[in-house]
Amino acid sequence: MDERGEYVEMGKTQVEDVFEEAARRRQLFDGPVVAVTGSSGKTTTKQMITAILTRVGKVLSTPYDCAEADCLARYLAYLSAPYQAAVVKIGATSLEGMRKASQLVRPDVGIVTNVGEVHMARFGTLERVAEVKAELVRAIAEGGVAILNKENEYTSRMEALATEKGIATVKFGVSKGADVRAEEIRHLGPDGTAFRVRSNLGSDFELHMQIYSLGDVYNALAAVAAVQWLGVPPDEIRAALEAKSFVLPPGRGRLFRLGGITLIDDTYDANPQSLIKTSSTLVNFARYSRRLIMVLGEMGELGENPEERHRAAGQYLSKMPIDIIVCVGDGSKPIAQGATSGAAPQKAVLWLQSLEEATEFLSLLVQEGDTVLVEGSAKLNMSVIIESLLLRFGGTRGEVREA
Repeated sequence: MDERGEYVEMGKTQVEDVFEEAARRRQLFDGPVVAVTGSSGKTTTKQMITAILTRVGKVLSTPYDCAEADCLARYLAYLSAPYQAAVVKIGATSLEGMRKASQLVRPDVGIVTNVGEVHMARFGTLERVAEVKAELVRAIAEGGVAILNKENEYTSRMEALATEKGIATVKFGVSKGADVRAEEIRHLGPDGTAFRVRSNLGSDFELHMQIYSLGDVYNALAAVAAVQWLGVPPDEIRAALEAKSFVLPPGRGRLFRLGGITLIDDTYDANPQSLIKTSSTLVNFARYSRRLIMVLGEMGELGENPEERHRAAGQYLSKMPIDIIVCVGDGSKPIAQGATSGAAPQKAVLWLQSLEEATEFLSLLVQEGDTVLVEGSAKLNMSVIIESLLLRFGGTRGEVREA
C-alpha cells in the first residue's frame, strides 16, 4: 500500500519486511484491535463496528476484500497514531492461513459470528470449519475478550477454549442466556428492522436499522457487544447504526427501492445457511408486496453430494410462501427440481440456463409491487441481474433507499 492507500506489487523480501513491520506496529499499538471471523456476517459486522468506533475516534478499517495475512499486514504496517482503533476481518483459506493472520492481528476483541456450511469442499466437516475459526480465539491478547454467538453450537463451544486461555467471553443472541440479546424483534419490510437490545455490558436501548434479516440482527448484536465492551455508550451506537449513511455492504442484503419495486441484493455468496436466511427475509416482505420473487444461482463449495444438497434446498423452498422461484445456471437445476417436487399449485418454479436469459425474462416478469431477492455464489456473477434490474427500472447500485 502506498501513501495514497493503494496496493503496490511487492517481491518476497518486501512482503516479509512488511509483515515484520506490521507485527512491530501491532506490538506497539495501545488502542483496541477488533477482529471478526465466522462463516458469514464478517464484513457486515466489521462495517457496523467501524461505523460506531469512527464516531469516537479515527479507525483503521481494512477493505471488504482484505481478510488474509499478507493483505492485513499491508494495512497494519500503517497502524500508529493518529489511529485510535483498528477493525479487521479474518477469512479462512486454510488452518495455517487462519493461524498466521490471527497471530499477526492478536486482537483485543475477537468475534466469531457463526460456523456454518461454508467452504465445505475445502474443510470437509463443520467440526473442521470450527477448528479453523477457533484460531482467532487462541490468538486473543491477554486481557481481551471472545465474543461468541450463543445460538450456534460450534461457536458456543469455543467458550471453553477462551476460559482455558484465561480471557473473558461475551455471548450474543436472541435467547435469555445471552449477555447481549435482541428482544421484541419487528421486521418492517422496506423500513428495516427494529428491536430492543438487552445488555449485561451496559444500558438497554432500542435500535431501528436498515437491515432486513435475522442474520443481520445477530451481526448488529455482535457489533454492539464489541463496542460496549470498549465502553461506547448507547447514544453513539444508535447514532451510527441508525444513520442514513449506514448501508449494508454490496451483495450482502442491500436493498434498493425502484419506484414500486423492492430489490434485495444478496449476490456475494450462497450456501445452505444463507439460503435459509434470505428466503426468510423475503417472506418478511409478504404483507408489503404484490408478489415475492426469489432468483437463485448455485451454491458454492458444498463438498460431497452437491446435487443432492441443491435438491434439498429446493425442497425447503417449496414449503416457503414465495410466489415465483427462478433458478439460473446448470448448477441450480436440482434446486428447481426440488422446489417443483413439493411446491404448492400456485407457486411458479422456473429454470433458466444463462444470465442473459434470466435478465431478459426478469425484465418482463417484474412489475410494480413486487419484491425481488437475488442470491447466488459470487463466482456466477449474479450481480449482473441486479445491474440489469437497476437499469431497467431506474437507479444505480449506489442509490440504496430510493431510485
